[in-house]
Amino acid sequence: VAYISGAHADLFRPISPNGGATGKDEEGRPQLGQQEAARIGNAIIRDLEIQGFQVDAVQFSGREIKLYFAQSQYRQISRAIGRAARIAANHAPDGVEVITVALMSNGITTGEVSLMRTALENALSNKGSPEEMWHSASFRPTTGIDDSAMLNAGRYPGLSWKLRPKMRQHLGRPGQFHRYQLWLKLEGAIELFRGLTLSGALGKNVYHNFGDLDSQPVSGIPHVRTEIVNYLNKGENNLVSLTLSYIFNPAESWYARISGGYLEEMFAGFGGEVLYRPFNSRWAAGFDIYKVYQREFEQRFGLQKDPALEYSTITGHSTIYYDMPLLNLYTSVSLGKYLAGDIGSTVEKSRRFDSGVVLGTWFTVTDLSAADFGEGSFDKGIFITVPWDLFYPTSDGTAGIFPFRPLTRDGGQKLNVNKSLHGITGNNYGLIERDWERVLE
Repeated sequence: VAYISGAHADLFRPISPNGGATGKDEEGRPQLGQQEAARIGNAIIRDLEIQGFQVDAVQFSGREIKLYFAQSQYRQISRAIGRAARIAANHAPDGVEVITVALMSNGITTGEVSLMRTALENALSNKGSPEEMWHSASFRPTTGIDDSAMLNAGRYPGLSWKLRPKMRQHLGRPGQFHRYQLWLKLEGAIELFRGLTLSGALGKNVYHNFGDLDSQPVSGIPHVRTEIVNYLNKGENNLVSLTLSYIFNPAESWYARISGGYLEEMFAGFGGEVLYRPFNSRWAAGFDIYKVYQREFEQRFGLQKDPALEYSTITGHSTIYYDMPLLNLYTSVSLGKYLAGDIGSTVEKSRRFDSGVVLGTWFTVTDLSAADFGEGSFDKGIFITVPWDLFYPTSDGTAGIFPFRPLTRDGGQKLNVNKSLHGITGNNYGLIERDWERVLE
């Protein structure tokens, strides 16, 4: 993964005319002047970026330093909090007693963690422990970046990219039970400014055995997925997605996104999503709605033009999410309209293991009869999520998802939008608490 930003010179926008003078506040604590604050802030940003963080701002307020950053380097968010806090402590003047980390993702803030500097230093010198740090820390929701913060002028535009091996599978047809494709996926994103991102992905075929597989969609409902063979054969090298998205915090614990473009391999369109997710809570609730159009089989920039194949619809769901305290279990239940126009509900359950591997299952039941749905009667499957850093000598916050479903049918099919708001806002209190023992790693 690469991250590109501007030069470190003159990173901060001026906030006061105090120059380099260091005075005292009303309570007699040292107060940094503009030049001294900029010098310390530049040093903090430099060291954070070396560690793979994307820093939006640093704020100095009396006895507190607050860091606003996003990161994908560490799978355990507690490790990122600890690394950032240590970097800030190394550069902070003596008067700073509190180090606050404001967690960000895709331009939005998801919450704040405030650590007592003394507790951090005691734990690092074996005079304290992560448990003592936890009991002296505070956790709270936040919305946006404070107006008094010094913005990192080199943060935007920012470029990120990654290249990953991928595998597609097609299961369940008699005599052609397992067909697959090995391919490379090049993903990239340009953050134009905070919250506004142009992202896309290209697919390059390595090997597949779909060549002699015939497309035989037989359902009497719109063929939203059963034309998969035509997509796989004619679009083996493809434009996977190309979208422009704006994500923002309309209010505390509320998140929203507006997106448009080529949303996935089979559909283009536009729409949005809203999510309510309290930072200190295990539950969340969201709603999404999209107007979509079926893409051409070659998966370039066109839509279906054949009157027998062109298709458009409105799809959307309301969803409740809950992280259960027992055995790291997760459940979500959604209700809404699917791509083929059927209405129903999807239930997903999964368990996260200490290794970071997630094993899950889902099933979808809609108002389609078994005859209309076809063989299998309803949609179901299992999936495995494997963090890539299990195979790397260094930390990596990304993972591979491997779904397995017995048959490809048109009923119960959702739009595959990249990065749901629930996934983007995953750095919440429950996740921090679960991995807190790794805060000093």
